[in-house]
Amino acid sequence: MQRDESYLLDILESARLVLQYVSDNTLDEFLDDVKSQDAVVRRFILIGEAARRISPETRDRYPQVPWRDMIDMRNLVIHEYEDVDFLIVWDTAHQDLPQLIRSLEDIAEDPKKPSDRILTRPK
Repeated sequence: MQRDESYLLDILESARLVLQYVSDNTLDEFLDDVKSQDAVVRRFILIGEAARRISPETRDRYPQVPWRDMIDMRNLVIHEYEDVDFLIVWDTAHQDLPQLIRSLEDIAEDPKKPSDRILTRPK
């Protein structure tokens, strides 16, 4: 479970960073800014990779988290990188990540979670 905690934190941190990266830009600015696109895509890769490594027990415990969608997005941007639709990336960042962040924050506050340390970095 300790590894799952770390992966959940990685997902949460990356999702928050994506929102930071896109919040100060318009869609047109994002579409014209390769550095922002690269940064956002990298974070989606990290989100999907961490989601892929989450144990089946944790995935089953938190079915409200879109595990498969995160993994699929990672696979898309890695394996179909030449065909990435940055409109979809933009929409995913704005429409899906806020709910993902709320879900992960709810997990952090879940009194039934297996560990009191979930979603906090060890000191």
